[in-house]
Amino acid sequence: MSLESEHSTGRVFENPYSGSGSSSYLFLGGFGLVAFAIVGFFGAIWGRGGQMALHLTTTLPVIIATGLFARGFSRRNTPSRVVVDSDGMEVDFGPDSKRYHWSEIGSATTANVLNSGKTWLRVTDTAGKTIVRVDESFPDYRRLVDLVQSHVDAKPDDDAIRILSRKAKRAGAVTFLFGGFLATAAVFIALQSHWEQRARNLLAARGVVGEGEIVRRFTAPNGVTRRLEYRVAGAGVRNAEVHPVYWTTLEGAETVPVVYVPDEPDISRLEVGEVNDDDFLKSPKGAYPLAALGGLMALFMLGYSPFAWKGYDLGFDDKERTWRITRYGRVIWESKKKPS
Repeated sequence: MSLESEHSTGRVFENPYSGSGSSSYLFLGGFGLVAFAIVGFFGAIWGRGGQMALHLTTTLPVIIATGLFARGFSRRNTPSRVVVDSDGMEVDFGPDSKRYHWSEIGSATTANVLNSGKTWLRVTDTAGKTIVRVDESFPDYRRLVDLVQSHVDAKPDDDAIRILSRKAKRAGAVTFLFGGFLATAAVFIALQSHWEQRARNLLAARGVVGEGEIVRRFTAPNGVTRRLEYRVAGAGVRNAEVHPVYWTTLEGAETVPVVYVPDEPDISRLEVGEVNDDDFLKSPKGAYPLAALGGLMALFMLGYSPFAWKGYDLGFDDKERTWRITRYGRVIWESKKKPS
């Protein structure tokens, strides 16, 4: 069966793979990864795998699952046929069909499908509401994109620029806010790591043994971790994780032996029984590179936000193996195709 054919009133693009069957595998994969992430989350709570293990077993599967769900919804909502002619376009979803005149169509742009590395063609009405999305699984996708965009570009009105400009300003604002958040997080991680390293050095060089007043002895919400809140004279309350055996011996006790810095009593630790947090991401070797990476990402996003505000976008076409700069969904620069 021909996937693209001439029609008496225009060009017909038919999709023999439309329907929910092809999307079911994507949804099943997404749900499987979410289930794996839930198991990994509780495993991280009950165990002591650290932040790295938590992200690998929870955050990463959820990110991949999000991409699978996005592609699944895109595939499920893909039309079975699209007819493009000089007057407009007709979109078929199985037995349902609707025709749109070009005067009813506001814009036609390509965008990335969330977390999937794929793109789709998004066609909107003059108010900016989506009429249809067609992803790369649709046969003759590139030709369909070029044909629809050429008709939209030929319209005498400025609907497309108005819609895309409004969308670009939202994207630019979100990019700027997220870049600011990353910058704040990077500074916080660096300062927190510096303070913790300084506290360890001071305890090793100037720490003395003393007594801390027990404020609360309790089990954490995960039902496993034993914790102790205590206060050194002249300092605030400190919360420490304690080995279960030692935690049991403190039942009924009012004080606990501690090591603290006399000049800075807020810097302290239990003399014995405290669980050391050996998470790599909280060590200087892990925290400082993480802060540097977050800072670089923040600088990129803050620097990119004015261009996003103006409608520019940078993307990589994994099929053509080329980098592209687009403005309002139109390619304005493309790198040379890499040899396969």
